[in-house]
Order: sequence, then C-alpha cells, then structure tokens
Amino acid sequence: MYFFLIVLALLYVYSLIEPFRNNFYPLDKDRTLCLKGILSFLIIAFHIQFLVDISILSLFNSWGAPVVSLFFFISGYGSTCSYLKKGNRYLDGFFYRRIWKTIKPFLIVTLIYMVLEFMDKGYLSSPSLIELIRKGDTILPYSWFVIAIIIQYLFFFFSFKYGTTMRSKILFVLGLTIIGLTIMSSMHYERHWWVSSLAFPAGMFYAFKESSWNSILRQKRWRFLFMPVACVVILIIAVSKVEALFTIVYILIPLLVVYLISYVGGNRNKIMMFLGSISYEIYLFHGVSIHLLRGKHIYVESDYLFVLLVCVCTILFSYCLHKVIYGDKK
Repeated sequence: MYFFLIVLALLYVYSLIEPFRNNFYPLDKDRTLCLKGILSFLIIAFHIQFLVDISILSLFNSWGAPVVSLFFFISGYGSTCSYLKKGNRYLDGFFYRRIWKTIKPFLIVTLIYMVLEFMDKGYLSSPSLIELIRKGDTILPYSWFVIAIIIQYLFFFFSFKYGTTMRSKILFVLGLTIIGLTIMSSMHYERHWWVSSLAFPAGMFYAFKESSWNSILRQKRWRFLFMPVACVVILIIAVSKVEALFTIVYILIPLLVVYLISYVGGNRNKIMMFLGSISYEIYLFHGVSIHLLRGKHIYVESDYLFVLLVCVCTILFSYCLHKVIYGDKK
C-alpha cells in the first residue's frame, strides 16, 4: 500500500510541472484501454511475486486490491457511460453482451486449465461447487474476480431495469453491493472478494457526474487539495487496520488514478492499448501460465526466466483466445 501511494505521489508532483499542469485529458476509451493494459501487467506482478525471489517484484506485494478496485471502477464507469449514451436500449441483450461474453472465455480457460492440470498431475484438485459457495474457492486460479464482476453486472441490470431516476438506480446498485460484501465478509470469504467491490458503484457515480467532476479537478484549489487530503485519509485508514474502512480506500484510489490520468495521460501508448484490449483474457490466463510453468512435468527453476515465460505465454494465449472468440471485433 505504501509503495503504491509513493508512486501516486510522484505522479502527482509530475502533474504539477509544465506542461502537464496546463493540460487536461478527460477519461475516454483509449485512455481506459491504456490503463487496463498497465493493470493487466500489475496483476501478474502481484501474483507472481509470491513465487519468486526478485526484490523489485516484492514491491508489488500489496498492489492486488488497488489494481482490482481499478478494474471494478472501469467496469462500473463503462457500463454507466454506455447506458447514458443508449438509454434503456443498452439493457436489450445485456445478458449476452455483458454476462455471457464474460462467462464464455472464463469457461474456456477453466476447461483448458483442468485438462492441463490433469495431464500434469494425473488428477484434478479442483474445489467443488459447495466449496465455491461456502468459501469462495474457484477452479481457475485467481478467477474469483470473474464471479464478483458477474454479480456486479447482475446488480447493474436489475437496478437499471426497475429503478426510476438515474440517482436511484446507482443507489440501488450501491445498496446491493453493500449487502453483498457484508454477506461475503460474514461468511468469512477471503478479503479480496469484498474489500474492493464498492469501486464498481463509485465508477458508476463518476460516469453520472463526470462533467462536474472534471470541472472540479480543473480548479486550481482542488488540484492542490484533493490528492494530499485523499492520501492522508488513506494513510490513516491503513494505519488503523480496520478492515471495513478499507472499502473507502478502494473508492479513493481509482479516483486518484483517474485524476492523475487527467493530467499526465495524454499519450496513447499502442502497446498498452493492445494489452488493454486483451486484459480480461490476460487476467484469466496468467494463473494457468504460472501453474503450467512450475508444475510437475515442467518446472522453470530460474526466477527471471519463469517471469519472462509467464508473461510471454500469457500474452500469446490471451491473444489467440481473443482472436478465436471475437475475431477483429469484441
């Protein structure tokens, strides 16, 4: 957490230097893709650092929840922007467009993982459906996020289907999310299942009030106040170690990152945009690569080679799956 805040602080100082302090780049599809590309590598770094002895990767040992909160935020933001643009027409075919297109690659990668696990070990050590419900254990490594985001999409659909005003729809999603995280916490699901979930309705609210938010960020006083105040709040919560309060942290972090992108995110990096376009597949496949390359039959001993091969295999598998499922368009 502290290293993450240090990085944000350095970017904040960078944003105050000419010419960045005079620029302002509202969040758009390309910048969102770039951000997702960066996040896809950060999530690999977070998970792989537990398995290797590489000092620079150990700096990412607390980046999991901040990265996931940004994925949640982007999902809530994107869904709401689409609804604001299309209205109720956006809900037509929602289950296919959002939910099935999330489930389909998940099922494919899960099947691939089960086949590879059986070939490697000679048996399947996968948890049962009961263990998934009771403890949140998943077959595909690190795939809890898929189930969590599907739940959020369901909250979104029913809230926007039956809500009246835009504000009431968002508040309904917020209420359902709070109920969901409370249930998961009381059932002793691991912390990652629920601690970042409020970032989804936060992204929705940001999309709803984006013009107001942008006008505030462009005011000089808020540029100098928002980042330092938010970081102090995050530090106080981090020191307090009160788990419930961390849900606030993972609302503030996406807002801080979006703020920084508004000033220093002018460049549209094509590599990051490419990775962003397959970021979901990268999230699904990186656990498969990690387990495959340090399994029973294949075991890459060199930590540096292991990290390199995990990244290469993950990107290659992800690109191939994306092309097979979507072709040139998603």
